[in-house]
Amino acid sequence: MGATLPNPSTLVLIRDTISNQAELKKGWLNLPMKKMIFVGSEKNANYIYDISERLEIELIVTGEFTHITDTVNPILANESDIIVYDVSMFIDEASVIKDEIVKMTKLRANNLIIINAIGFNENSLLINQLISAGINHFVFDVLIGPRRDEMEKCLNGYYDKISHPIVEATINNIEKEKENIQIIEGSKHTIGVCGSQERIGVTTNAIQIVKYLLYLGYKAAYVEMNNHGFVEMCAELYADAQKRSNCITYSGIDMYICDSPTNLNDLLKLDYDFYVYDYGYFTEQDFQTLSYCEREYKVVVAGAKPNEFGLTQQLLNTNYFNDASMVFSFIAEADRADVSEMMMELATNVSYIDWCPDPFSINDASIKRIEKILPIEKKPTQKKKFAFFKKR
Repeated sequence: MGATLPNPSTLVLIRDTISNQAELKKGWLNLPMKKMIFVGSEKNANYIYDISERLEIELIVTGEFTHITDTVNPILANESDIIVYDVSMFIDEASVIKDEIVKMTKLRANNLIIINAIGFNENSLLINQLISAGINHFVFDVLIGPRRDEMEKCLNGYYDKISHPIVEATINNIEKEKENIQIIEGSKHTIGVCGSQERIGVTTNAIQIVKYLLYLGYKAAYVEMNNHGFVEMCAELYADAQKRSNCITYSGIDMYICDSPTNLNDLLKLDYDFYVYDYGYFTEQDFQTLSYCEREYKVVVAGAKPNEFGLTQQLLNTNYFNDASMVFSFIAEADRADVSEMMMELATNVSYIDWCPDPFSINDASIKRIEKILPIEKKPTQKKKFAFFKKR
């Protein structure tokens, strides 16, 4: 679950690699007309057009791909000085994406490589791996204005001398947290929950899953990975909600907001067996696709009414959700057999949530429903050891 880290002896080389890349590309913007290949869709390249016109850079857009290996020939078919990878569209493992980009840095050694990673942060496994490989030019911001500013800084050499704050934070995290992350790797379990659209029951299901894990005897926490403000509203609404540091506890559930660059790593140091991440709905602009895909268990909450099924189909046609369990909200008992039959080839586990006015209460029906999508065994109880002989 944690990021794969370089050996301590290689950490010092990261900055040197970045520095060498900067020297290699130094002054390229002052040369005649350049060519930029944007590996991604026209829609996601939109914010670059006015920049490329102003800087007299020819912009070539490849179109969308789901696998990074499919981008190699379209890139090599064109001459280029700059290659921008929109990594949000790839469904490959982080290591595969990183390896292909590193290969391209060798094939096009004089090219400036820029990673279009909108909404990502240093907690992303992919960002960790790319920075560890010496990639130093990133565009992260979800807002158009700051995003354009980041792209221009990539192009004008600003990031050759002054690292992007997220890049700097990532390098520092790798150096500071490598021992902590190695300790927690393999011992923590993560569950990602997202929805096909807003108000479909994502947060209700995430809270119910936490309740279920507590019922099984595990220590579990809810983590808000969206900007909906649910945790803060609980603190304001419920008089008996307890607040300590960055945690709100209500009805026995510890709830956290992932609102700072190092927050996610800090949470993983806490004494929980399971973390349930609420990602909101997948069409949100700041939906954290890769982070969701990295979760050990994945759950999708969807609808099947006429006004909902279009978005459900759109989600199911996206390969990110192939291995996710499906939970359908607001489906009448009489229609569930038909929906299950329809989903047979699209989803492995299908479940239905009944009307749930209070997400913080769990009943037998909820337990059976969640058992179906998350086959997690009850936590074994530790037997107490009795000392039959006194120590001398």
